[in-house]
Amino acid sequence: MVSELSILIPIYNFAVDQLVNVLLAQCYEEAICFEIICLDDASESHFQEKNRFLKSLENVIYEELPTNISRAAIRNKLAQHAQFSHLLFLDNDSEIISQDFIRQYLQAGHPDKILIGGTLYPNELPSHPYRLHWKFGRSREQIPADFRNQHPYRSVQVNNALVPRAIFLNYPFNEKIIEYGHEDSQWGKRLEKAKVPVVHIANPVGHIGLEPCEIFLIKTRSAIHNLHRLYYSEGIGKDSSLIKWYLRLSHYKVKKVYFTFYRILKSILLFNLRSSRPSLFCFDLYKLGLFIQIDYLPKKDHPI
Repeated sequence: MVSELSILIPIYNFAVDQLVNVLLAQCYEEAICFEIICLDDASESHFQEKNRFLKSLENVIYEELPTNISRAAIRNKLAQHAQFSHLLFLDNDSEIISQDFIRQYLQAGHPDKILIGGTLYPNELPSHPYRLHWKFGRSREQIPADFRNQHPYRSVQVNNALVPRAIFLNYPFNEKIIEYGHEDSQWGKRLEKAKVPVVHIANPVGHIGLEPCEIFLIKTRSAIHNLHRLYYSEGIGKDSSLIKWYLRLSHYKVKKVYFTFYRILKSILLFNLRSSRPSLFCFDLYKLGLFIQIDYLPKKDHPI
């Protein structure tokens, strides 16, 4: 059983008052040794002003970094700051939706394993600009624990993950990944190679930080760029449907044909993705086109 907890929240342009207050209440109720460490990764000033009240809260540490250091580096820094044996990583746009969220982690057993609780997206259809992210999240990221446990390392996400501190310090994030995307994929691959046990449980947080389509597409392009590099350097992502289709097209020597059609249809795909009824099929075609595009374009023209 876990008896002490360091809750680690990287912050970037988000107000975390509600998240921290709920976590405080649940930790006090469980009467455990705990700390909540919030590290701001050079957010805009008005978000920093909203969050500075955290400095006055007991058992809460709040600091602001002068420059942005990336998603991987800030999580490593949070872990280095932590003093307790188990680390609970939460993204700043998480919502605690269970009254016994902390208790479930404390009583889950497996104190020497990594536990991943999962994510839920809102049931309500959001307004037009947020529908692509919402639809993708509900279809591809909101996965029941029993399905995630069938291939535990494919579904590794550091958000809502309880990690023994000793394990994380031995297997930190790769800080060479500066751009957005697939930090978790590489971390999961390292855990799998080292045979670090990962168990998925049904203890989800809500995802309340839906992003408008244009921002989501920018992050998608960055993630595809990272995936392309990680696939060719480390074989990461070979079990994903995107890479499987990429390899099929390469095998049958029709990759360039697909890329030609992609360049013709790209504007139509984007029109659909920006619409009020985005199609995940179109999104998959778009991502495959982006991935193949990196093979053919000079580095200066890569799609990010």
